Amino acid sequence: QDMTYNDDHILYFSIHRGLESKKLLGSHPFYPGSGMPDDIGGNLARGFNVNIAWSEPGMSGAEYATAWLKVLLPIARTFAPDLILVSAGFDGAMGDQLGQCKLLPRDYHAMCTPLAQLAPCCLSLEGGYNLNIIGECFAACAMALLGDNMVPPCNLDELSRGCDPTAAADINATIKAHAPFWSSLKQFLQDDIDASVDSIVNEMTGICLDDNNSNSSPSPPDEGGS
Repeated sequence: QDMTYNDDHILYFSIHRGLESKKLLGSHPFYPGSGMPDDIGGNLARGFNVNIAWSEPGMSGAEYATAWLKVLLPIARTFAPDLILVSAGFDGAMGDQLGQCKLLPRDYHAMCTPLAQLAPCCLSLEGGYNLNIIGECFAACAMALLGDNMVPPCNLDELSRGCDPTAAADINATIKAHAPFWSSLKQFLQDDIDASVDSIVNEMTGICLDDNNSNSSPSPPDEGGS
């Protein structure tokens, strides 16, 4: 990130575990402690440094596919790269105790396939600590680069169904930070995503209260409203 932070000739994208966890009520010191959504690039390259930081563990293909469809691919297609360099770490693979995510080989294949269609790709093997699965994950990436399909076939649209609400909020934070620089993101912007979740919670709480106070008189309907 630091190497390209002020260079608008290079689009940098990272998706990773963040520092804060609302569920665990603590911080995770994932090295190097940077990569927040508002790290958008220097004065000469604002919008060219893109980070999605998961605020919780356990993210799977549904969450990564949603990030690809709503953030990475719209930006990358506008940027139109000549070459894509991938730091191919498999910390996010199922069973990795450091990354604590749930990606399967088919998920890596689905993520690599549209990248290979954008520009020539170079994958450099990096992290990943579950030796039982990283070989399969890298093989799936190689299949994607060669244009070979997985059996059964899998694509991002299918994977993205059922995205976790916490991940949706994390993705939306990145969209909000970068929508001023990439018009292709504006269609995915959800300004009131947190308010919507709070509204649903409050509505459910209200239903429970109504059930527990069935003897209370209902409020009169509004008159004259539209």
